[in-house]
Order: sequence, then C-alpha cells, then structure tokens
Amino acid sequence: MANNDETQTIEYNSEIQHEHTLYSETISQTNNFTITNSLLNSWLVIGIIVIIGLIFRKKITIVPVGMQNIFEMIVEKFLVLFDSVTKSRKKTLSFFPFVFAFFVFIL
Repeated sequence: MANNDETQTIEYNSEIQHEHTLYSETISQTNNFTITNSLLNSWLVIGIIVIIGLIFRKKITIVPVGMQNIFEMIVEKFLVLFDSVTKSRKKTLSFFPFVFAFFVFIL
C-alpha cells in the first residue's frame, strides 16, 4: 500500500503546472527592444485593418452599395451618438476619428 502512495506522489510531482500571469509574455528580445505576445497581436490587428482599408478604398463610390452602405450606416449611428454627448457636430467631428479608431482597433 505504501508503494501505491509513492507512485501517486511521483505522478503528481511529474505533472506540468502552468502559472497564469497578468503581464504579457516575452517572445523575442533584441538589444533594448522586447517583442511580447500583446505587441505581436497589436501589429497583426493593425495590419488587418490597413489591408481592409486599402481594399475598400478602391471600391468607394458616390452612391453607396453593399459593404460601403453598411459602413456608412455604422459611422452615421456613431456620429449621432457622439452628437448626443458633445451637443455639437463641430466637436463631434474633431473627436470622432480618434475615438472611432480606438473602437475599431479594440473591436
């Protein structure tokens, strides 16, 4: 019976345990520049947003059709939401690009 307990202890000690951390983990380091998993994911998201923007830029027309129509509806709804907060279209147009860019990036 004692032998069985030792086997269970050995099996328990041989398990790999992962520690959960709140900081981003280092992937690579060059001189004083550290590439973390968060930085790599941010670059990936920015790359995807830029590629989508370049693709849609060539398809923009005066009369919206398809995805342009949907995107213009979304932007208009956000402008109305911003107007209700700022009470001024001029203030909305000054803050909107920054806040909407952060929203798209986080989304």
